[in-house]
Parts: sequence; C-alpha cells; structure tokens
Amino acid sequence: MTGSFARVFLALPLGAELGNALLDLARESLGGARVEREFRWPRPEGLHLTLFFLGDVERSRTGPLWKEVVAGLGGARAPLLRIGSPGSFPGRGRERVLWFGIEPERSAELQTLEREVLAAAERAGFDTREERARPFHPHVTVARPRGTRGRVSERFYACRLEADWVAAELVLFESVTSEGRSLYGPLETLRLAV
Repeated sequence: MTGSFARVFLALPLGAELGNALLDLARESLGGARVEREFRWPRPEGLHLTLFFLGDVERSRTGPLWKEVVAGLGGARAPLLRIGSPGSFPGRGRERVLWFGIEPERSAELQTLEREVLAAAERAGFDTREERARPFHPHVTVARPRGTRGRVSERFYACRLEADWVAAELVLFESVTSEGRSLYGPLETLRLAV
C-alpha cells in the first residue's frame, strides 16, 4: 500500500535456500510442474513465519513500533526451529492456505519470542487482544489454491522436509500487492543472538 499507510507484519524470514527447499517439496507433493498454475506460489526468499500481523498501519507509527521491538528484543536468542508437518487452513477438503508447521518440541523459544513481540506492539500503542485470544499456530505458508482448480493430494499431507532452521532475524515487513501477488519488503531488521 502506498501513501501514509503500510500493510505490515513482524516475522522470521526463512531465507532463500530453505525457502527453495520447502517450495520444491510442496510443488513435488502436489504434482510437480503440471499443477504450477493451479496454485499461487510465493517467492522462496519471501517465505516467513509471522509473529504478528498488524495490517494497515500509519507509516508514522512504524518507527515507534520498531523502537519498542528493539528495546524489548535486542539481545534475544535466535530460536532453533524444525520445519514440521504440512497442513491447511481452514482444513482438508476446504483448503485456502497450505503451510508447514513447526515441530512442537522446538516451539517454546518461539512462543516466548511471539509474546515479547506482542508486548512490544502493546507498548507502542497497538491492540493485541485479538491476537492473544487465539492460539499461536506457528507456520510457513507455501501455496494458495486458485479457486477450485487447486486440488490438494494426500501426498502433500504426507510429505516431510525435516530441516532445522536458526531463525536469526526478526523483520518488520511491508506487504505490497503487485500483479495480483503479495511481495514482502523489509522495513527494519533485528539480528537475534545465535
């Protein structure tokens, strides 16, 4: 979005290498090249795990938000995560979003990080009640079916990457729609302690 508002979220980027591996696995499990047009695919370098989606925010508020993020999370440890099982929202047979989750035994540090991000947003004057009211379900979105054309095979739900990932950066992203596709650009980046 241009002008005085930005569509923003705080997330942990996967990086291009892991992003490519995850998208390759998703494509192959869904049928390879023949299904390319049946799904909308993100760019590999754009894959991320969202900690807090703020939506359309006045640009003047992103500076104070980032100041609180740095104050609250500067020096925070980078969580060691493991890409887990695939899934979908809202569920099988009605898929609108396909994703890979994070293995639960690796998510304790991630949950702490998410709570700290929400606390920083609150200190910057953002309402996080809705976010706190729902369970945190860490995931990385890999595809979105195009209408009823994108059929999701059981092979997708059975595939596994089993890759560890050190989430070494926390990024304030801006989402911009271009040619019907969401592109994510970093506004600010905080290196986490490895």
